[in-house]
Amino acid sequence: MPAWATVVMTLGAALIGFAGGYLAYRSSREAAHLGYEGTRLSLSHETAEAWRTRLIEAAAAVTGDATALFFQIGDALDEVDEGSDHHAPEVSEQTSDRLWELVDAMQKKATLVSILYGDKSEVGIHNQGMLDCFGSCLHSLRGASALEAASPDAKERWKQAKAGSDAASDEMDAFMKAVHDEIAPTDGIVSRRP
Repeated sequence: MPAWATVVMTLGAALIGFAGGYLAYRSSREAAHLGYEGTRLSLSHETAEAWRTRLIEAAAAVTGDATALFFQIGDALDEVDEGSDHHAPEVSEQTSDRLWELVDAMQKKATLVSILYGDKSEVGIHNQGMLDCFGSCLHSLRGASALEAASPDAKERWKQAKAGSDAASDEMDAFMKAVHDEIAPTDGIVSRRP
């Protein structure tokens, strides 16, 4: 074989080896990039899911306390026969204290909701609105209990207590809708991110 053919064959073999090595390098680089992207997406999904779980747990804690408070207020309202002039519209001090303890417990959980969702968000606004309505209701209950049964002020306070309970119910409905809107997945991605 002539020398020039040997040189051409050697250069051809080197070129084929280089091309194979280059393609292997590119393939491994692309595989590494795809592996990195897959890991990043998986981590992002896990983080978003953990955040969403935290949001759900905080909202559920407040909702559970609000529900318990509704039942307790309902029991307190049922204790009183508002239509009777012989029975003072009053709530016992023990019941009143128990209701305030429930509001205090709810306030602690509501603070976490405000931190996680933001106090200016729809969830935060309705969260605070619910607490304000419960507080107004309990102040009216306590005020009505301190007055004489037949006085117009006592009956007005009693009506305010019932109105506060109704307003708290409306705020709770709005709170739950806002929580749902906030945590509902959009295109597979949680709307609130840490």
